[in-house]
Amino acid sequence: MAPSEPVEVSAPGEMRVFWFLLLTMVVVVTAVTLAVVGGGGSAVLQDVEPQRFTDPLPTTRPVGRADVEALRL
Repeated sequence: MAPSEPVEVSAPGEMRVFWFLLLTMVVVVTAVTLAVVGGGGSAVLQDVEPQRFTDPLPTTRPVGRADVEALRL
Protein backbone atom coordinates (compact mmCIF):
# COMPACT_ATOMS: atom_id res chain seq x y z
CA MET A 1 0.00 0.00 0.00
CA ALA A 2 1.20 3.42 -0.89
CA PRO A 3 1.30 5.96 1.94
CA SER A 4 -1.58 8.35 1.69
CA GLU A 5 -1.29 12.04 2.29
CA PRO A 6 -3.11 13.45 5.32
CA VAL A 7 -6.49 14.90 4.55
CA GLU A 8 -6.96 18.44 5.81
CA VAL A 9 -10.43 19.07 7.16
CA SER A 10 -11.41 22.67 7.72
CA ALA A 11 -14.47 24.81 7.36
CA PRO A 12 -14.46 27.45 4.61
CA GLY A 13 -14.26 30.45 6.96
CA GLU A 14 -12.16 28.85 9.67
CA MET A 15 -8.98 30.85 8.99
CA ARG A 16 -10.95 34.08 8.71
CA VAL A 17 -12.45 33.50 12.18
CA PHE A 18 -9.03 32.61 13.58
CA TRP A 19 -7.46 35.84 12.31
CA PHE A 20 -10.43 37.89 13.49
CA LEU A 21 -10.19 36.48 17.03
CA LEU A 22 -6.42 36.89 17.10
CA LEU A 23 -6.62 40.51 15.95
CA THR A 24 -9.39 41.25 18.45
CA MET A 25 -7.33 39.84 21.33
CA VAL A 26 -4.28 41.86 20.29
CA VAL A 27 -6.35 45.07 20.14
CA VAL A 28 -7.91 44.46 23.56
CA VAL A 29 -4.60 43.61 25.24
CA THR A 30 -2.98 46.68 23.69
CA ALA A 31 -5.82 48.96 24.79
CA VAL A 32 -5.74 47.68 28.37
CA THR A 33 -1.96 47.97 28.52
CA LEU A 34 -2.02 51.55 27.28
CA ALA A 35 -4.81 52.46 29.70
CA VAL A 36 -2.93 51.07 32.70
CA VAL A 37 0.65 52.02 31.86
CA GLY A 38 0.35 55.19 29.82
CA GLY A 39 -2.29 57.08 31.71
CA GLY A 40 -1.03 60.41 30.41
CA GLY A 41 -1.03 63.35 32.84
CA SER A 42 -3.30 61.70 35.37
CA ALA A 43 -3.38 58.07 36.32
CA VAL A 44 -6.28 56.09 34.93
CA LEU A 45 -6.37 53.77 37.91
CA GLN A 46 -6.52 55.92 41.03
CA ASP A 47 -4.85 54.83 44.24
CA VAL A 48 -7.39 53.84 46.84
CA GLU A 49 -6.95 54.66 50.49
CA PRO A 50 -6.68 51.54 52.62
CA GLN A 51 -9.86 50.65 54.43
CA ARG A 52 -8.86 50.56 58.05
CA PHE A 53 -11.72 50.48 60.44
CA THR A 54 -11.37 51.42 64.07
CA ASP A 55 -12.69 48.55 66.12
CA PRO A 56 -14.56 49.67 69.22
CA LEU A 57 -13.25 46.68 71.14
CA PRO A 58 -12.27 47.20 74.75
CA THR A 59 -8.57 47.21 75.51
CA THR A 60 -8.84 47.07 79.30
CA ARG A 61 -11.14 44.05 79.68
CA PRO A 62 -11.90 40.78 77.91
CA VAL A 63 -14.13 40.93 74.85
CA GLY A 64 -17.67 39.79 75.59
CA ARG A 65 -20.54 38.59 73.43
CA ALA A 66 -22.15 42.04 73.42
CA ASP A 67 -18.91 43.55 72.08
CA VAL A 68 -18.80 41.09 69.20
CA GLU A 69 -22.48 41.62 68.35
CA ALA A 70 -21.96 45.39 68.37
CA LEU A 71 -19.37 45.12 65.59
CA ARG A 72 -20.55 45.92 62.08
CA LEU A 73 -18.52 44.08 59.46
